[in-house]
Amino acid sequence: MSDKSNFTKKKLCDTFIELYSIKDLNKITIHDITSKAGYNRGTFYLYYKDIYDMLEKIEKSLIDKLMPNINIIITDKGLDLNELFINTMFKFYKENEKYVIPLMIKDAKFSNSIKENLKNLIFNNINFVNSEYKEKAKYLIEYQSSAIVGIITLWYKEGKQIPLSALAQNIYSISKLGVINSFKNINQ
Repeated sequence: MSDKSNFTKKKLCDTFIELYSIKDLNKITIHDITSKAGYNRGTFYLYYKDIYDMLEKIEKSLIDKLMPNINIIITDKGLDLNELFINTMFKFYKENEKYVIPLMIKDAKFSNSIKENLKNLIFNNINFVNSEYKEKAKYLIEYQSSAIVGIITLWYKEGKQIPLSALAQNIYSISKLGVINSFKNINQ
């Protein structure tokens, strides 16, 4: 794809996300996007079938940016939920914040997709000793991936009340100590 095409797609996507930040998806029209971005409807249809296709492609491109980085960490470092893993997640969110914030807040499908991709990556990197271990691992992976994505989503919804570094440290601490011990630590 040419630089001009990439620029056009980015401008259309940026405009869509800007509108999505303030409007419900079903209230956004192709005309809204194209007129605000300075293009005609035909230009939109060169890249997308409709608004839902655009949203799906935006979400997929974001997930496609994140997962290879997480895969490298899991492959190189094992399944230890370490600070590098958490910091990589947060670096991704920070670099793509303009897109991630509205998607995390307004689109549960996006959060679920991140979670499912994380679960699959982690699950596929486990060397299962037996089927009983494999079954138990499903629950652990569900718990951990749901916790991370849920905490990040809450942080965005609440307007990022604590610094990103503190949130990353909290997640790491909870993962390392467990929920009950973490409660004891904050209550002292």
